[in-house]
Amino acid sequence: MVREAQEYTQKHCPQRLDDFTVLDSMVYDVSTRIYWRCFSIDTSAASVVLSRKDVLKQYLVNELKGDAKWKTCKDEAINFGYVYKAIDNGQTVCTIILEPKDYQ
Repeated sequence: MVREAQEYTQKHCPQRLDDFTVLDSMVYDVSTRIYWRCFSIDTSAASVVLSRKDVLKQYLVNELKGDAKWKTCKDEAINFGYVYKAIDNGQTVCTIILEPKDYQ
């Protein structure tokens, strides 16, 4: 998984996902079994993300449940981490970790 995350990052990142969000990288941390997805978000969206973290988490859970490309990781009970940083200053706005109990 480490290699796959590195290859995806090299080939596809940065990747604009919408008007406010850029996927910067993907990293798999073997020691914590967390597959990290790191995003930069527009300053105008940062306050919304922070104030609606519960809504964002539920969106991420639903997205993960419905996405077949993560089947192998889900079958291995991997944790999924999402880090959102402000695009203007790089400060972390929000971190969400989904555990198997969240998405299975």
